[in-house]
Amino acid sequence: MSPREIFASYDHRYDLDQSGNTEIYQRWRKLADENDALLLGEVYLRDNDPNKVSRYVASKDSLHRAFYFAPMHVPWSPEPMWDTFRDALDAAPEDLSWALSSHDDPRAPTRFGGGRGKQRALAYSVLYYFFLASIYLPRG
Repeated sequence: MSPREIFASYDHRYDLDQSGNTEIYQRWRKLADENDALLLGEVYLRDNDPNKVSRYVASKDSLHRAFYFAPMHVPWSPEPMWDTFRDALDAAPEDLSWALSSHDDPRAPTRFGGGRGKQRALAYSVLYYFFLASIYLPRG
C-alpha cells in the first residue's frame, strides 16, 4: 500500500478535524495578534470540503488563513478545476490559501504530465493567482 492508502485506512477519531481545534486556535489567535503574527493552518481534511476548512477561519478570531488542499488533487480538466475554485470562493472567499502542490503528493507538473506538465502547471498557477488567495511558493 502507498503511504496515502495506509493513512486513509486508519480510523482518524483523534487526529483530524477535532471539534475543540477552533477553541484552541482562538486562544492562539489572541497571542498572535498581540505579537503581529499570522496563524496559517495546514488544515488537511480527507474529504477536502471547503465548508469544513472554512470553519477554521470564518469566525475571524481563529486562524488567519488555512491551506485548502483540494486544488492539488484536481486533474487537468476545466470542470473539476472550476468546481474546486468556485466551492472554495463560496466557502471562504478571502481566507483560504489554495495548495496546488505539496511535499506529500506529486507536484502539479508531474500530475498534469503528458509532456506538457510544466506548461499546464504554470497555467493552473496563473489562474489561481487571479483569485483572492495568498500565494505560498515552496522551496525544494
